[in-house]
Amino acid sequence: MIYMGSEEKMKKTIWRRRVLMTVALTLFLLSLSACGRFAQEKNAAASQAAVEAVAESEAAPEEQTKEPETMEPEKEEIQVAGTDKTTVTVVSDHGVRVVPDTAEIMFGVQTMAASAKKAQEDNAGDVNNVIAKLKEMGVEEKDIRTTGYDMYPRYDNNGQRIIGYTMYTNLAVSNQSIDKAGEIVSGCVEAGVNQMNGITYTYSGYNEAYAEALGNATKAASVKAEAIASAAGRKIGAIESISEGYQNTSLRNSYQDLNMLAAKEEAAMDSVAILPGEVDVRATVTVTYVLE
Repeated sequence: MIYMGSEEKMKKTIWRRRVLMTVALTLFLLSLSACGRFAQEKNAAASQAAVEAVAESEAAPEEQTKEPETMEPEKEEIQVAGTDKTTVTVVSDHGVRVVPDTAEIMFGVQTMAASAKKAQEDNAGDVNNVIAKLKEMGVEEKDIRTTGYDMYPRYDNNGQRIIGYTMYTNLAVSNQSIDKAGEIVSGCVEAGVNQMNGITYTYSGYNEAYAEALGNATKAASVKAEAIASAAGRKIGAIESISEGYQNTSLRNSYQDLNMLAAKEEAAMDSVAILPGEVDVRATVTVTYVLE
């Protein structure tokens, strides 16, 4: 009984599958038929559209012969890249000769004594006499300054025994007219100065002279650049860059040694001859020109 029931069940399953396959096949055939009709309808519509297009072309032949409009291409703006600039660089140096008009006088007072105390007292007395003499000659106190102060022992020839002491005081008198410098030197020597350290000359119009030198150097630079450009068959154009060179500010001053012996010999005269000569104020510029 178990076997018979299973066989009947299997037959029913096979029958159901056959029914389902038949239904699926039928549906597939129906869909193919519908697609065929749709394609026929599309072909008919396309044919009708073609016929209408031919009729329109025959009705308006002039439109067929009309040249189609052409669009003009957009104009492009052409930018020409700038060529590399050719330049020439020159260095120019120029000087202006001036006569210094101001002096700073540097001198000292040296005293020697057996004891340090005595050396100090004598030195202070001589220095006070010099300062009093300077004021008597019209030198203002603000223009007098102490620049050095020293004392050291003196030894015998064997270097073993102290035989005395030497003391120095150095002074500087600044902002004095060149015309008055000789008088000051002579007066100080009479008052007790026995060490002359030199004179520094300055020019009160240094800045103006330097500006003039800069202008002259710049003008000279254009002459040099023009000569170079002309030799190359070109001309100088605009200045691309310009710079100031190193300024030697030491040229603000001109130093001169004074011989102490000569100063003593001339002290009996009205004044020592002070001749500053000339100071060369120089300026340097570097200029770059564009060549045309």
